Amino acid sequence: MAKTLQPGIPSGNDLSMPTADEIVESEARKQDAIARQERLDDARRLVAEEEARLRHRDSGVEEARGGSRGAWSNDEWDRAAERTDPERRKRMQEVMDDTVLPRLPKREGFHRVWISTTHNVDTPHRRMRMGYWFFKYDQAQKEHWHADEYAVTDATSIYKECLMWREMIAMEIDNEGFRMIMRENHHDRPMDQERGIYDQIEAAGAQIRDMGGTTRMAPGMETLRQIRRPPSQFET
Repeated sequence: MAKTLQPGIPSGNDLSMPTADEIVESEARKQDAIARQERLDDARRLVAEEEARLRHRDSGVEEARGGSRGAWSNDEWDRAAERTDPERRKRMQEVMDDTVLPRLPKREGFHRVWISTTHNVDTPHRRMRMGYWFFKYDQAQKEHWHADEYAVTDATSIYKECLMWREMIAMEIDNEGFRMIMRENHHDRPMDQERGIYDQIEAAGAQIRDMGGTTRMAPGMETLRQIRRPPSQFET
């Protein structure tokens, strides 16, 4: 009697049949694709509704400019200038954000972000040297965040027990470390570069003056050498 083949269990004679893990992985990919398509369709619907509302609002522009109906009243202009319903705008923004990256849960005193594992420069290892560490599945569970769909369960992966979405991995850093990095990248280093530009120009001017020439700094160039206090959000 021929043995009945069961789905997900390879046959001894037919190695082409998918394993149970392959079937589960394939189904997960299908569900992920369906969910992404639903979010995209929802975003398109919201955008279409907003475009229709704007077309309806602008349909009276010709009349407002002196058409057969006459100019709009102040009340009509006020209504036409109103922004989209706040709840709809918020929902639209959430949908559009979700089509890009899942929103990580917030934690008091910490900054969380998705980092690419395929970037040539800004790698997870580089972030770890800066003070970041991985936002792991166990911590996400403690915070009651729906992390199952992002958990790395492959025992052979170097990111086991971390959270990944496609090639992005979740990392976090305390706010003090985050402010230090932001200050270095967006205040201290740019200020050093400005002073370096000024010093190069000044050195070139000195050489010209040594040879008997004259130089003059353009207005405003002296601000490049001024030391400025960092903005309050960069204070540690």
